[in-house]
Amino acid sequence: MTFGEKLRVLRRRDGYTQAELAELLGITPRTLINYERGRCCPKQTDLYMRMADLFDVKMQELIGDGVFASRPPVDRGETPAKEARALVLRLNALFSGGVLAEEERDRVMYAVSEMYWRAKNVR
Repeated sequence: MTFGEKLRVLRRRDGYTQAELAELLGITPRTLINYERGRCCPKQTDLYMRMADLFDVKMQELIGDGVFASRPPVDRGETPAKEARALVLRLNALFSGGVLAEEERDRVMYAVSEMYWRAKNVR
């Protein structure tokens, strides 16, 4: 099974559209389509790591030859833990994509830290 085939199987298994998965990974939908069709593969190791983390598979299963271990579909119900995981993946994609200036990155991290400490102090 090729990388593209595995990616498509995992995306469908977990109920993501191409647009949703592309957004979570910080890539364009066109790039994701090209990955799934086998036209190209990611060049960045961190993108493979984010995919493996998102799909809860080992990176070697994702990029290696052969078939990965079959797992049941992931329930994508909106639990706080899943929302937090998706947020972390989006922030990682935003920061690693080089879209934000360093000052803007600092503001985002400050805002996230402030929200965390406020919520912690309320409890």
